[in-house]
Amino acid sequence: MAEIVIRDLRKEFGDFVAVRESTFTVGDGEFFMLLGPSGCGKTTTLRMIAGLELPTSGQILLDGQDVAQVPADRRDIAFVFQMFALYPHMNVRRNIAYPLVSQGMGRAEVRQRVEEVARILLANRISAVPVIDEQGKLVGIVSEGDLIHRVEAGTDRGRRSWWLEYLTGKQVLAAEYVKSHSHKVADVMTRSVITATEDTPLTDIANLLERNRIKRVPIVRDGKVVGIVSRANLLQALASMRAKGAPAASVGDSDIRDKVISRLNAELWRPTMLNVTVNDGAVDLWGFVSSDDEKAAAGIAAEEVPGVKAINNNLTIPPPGFAAL
Repeated sequence: MAEIVIRDLRKEFGDFVAVRESTFTVGDGEFFMLLGPSGCGKTTTLRMIAGLELPTSGQILLDGQDVAQVPADRRDIAFVFQMFALYPHMNVRRNIAYPLVSQGMGRAEVRQRVEEVARILLANRISAVPVIDEQGKLVGIVSEGDLIHRVEAGTDRGRRSWWLEYLTGKQVLAAEYVKSHSHKVADVMTRSVITATEDTPLTDIANLLERNRIKRVPIVRDGKVVGIVSRANLLQALASMRAKGAPAASVGDSDIRDKVISRLNAELWRPTMLNVTVNDGAVDLWGFVSSDDEKAAAGIAAEEVPGVKAINNNLTIPPPGFAAL
């Protein structure tokens, strides 16, 4: 930490003065709060301290050094918005830790020892780190799974029965020994890393996670890691999604009915003897389906049609022996 001294700080946006000659001091390690009504300049002041805005005049002293005109990435200071507005895919801890990660911390190098990687995982409360070579290129990844079976912790696989060792094969046994006994990152890391680029759609990343049964996908640019998308990130994105707004123009009941029927008839699991009625945006579904899953799917498909306000799902499963045309 360091002392922060603000002297005669001023910020103008054209003719509007957002911060007017503000002066205060925040002591080393002090918990400091700025209170005031909306529009009084609290956020603008914090943005100037962090380097996200440059002041019109005045000084910002960090540990005695004036950084008023120093770029944000050279100030060694973090800024966390109330609603994760800076990096919405990160939580508070990751927003604060991002400058350290961008400077090379929170990752492992090929020459490092396993114990150092374990400390990195614990210190940053993360479950994996990418491994880079001398040129900064991604060469592997070390996760908690790679460190589960370690001889120091007494969790190595140990000796198997003679017949199981015979069936397993010498090469596999030797590889397991290296992974549980070696102290070099290069020996314990997972080398075949599945990666994605920055423009990869989230749908494709979700498919990679599911298809390969992995928990994270490093994002690379020219072979260098620029980020990691994990399952937790996808959950955070899902949780932060806002509900879709209502259509700007009203949709007539007849148009809604035609679109619902068209949507359902396009599916292999479409209901038989389907009938749809619409009254002021409320849709009633009638007909037969083969299972509760088909009934639920039909209701969801109808909900996605623009203009639908409510669904009354009257689809039924016919009794055994009943033939629906």
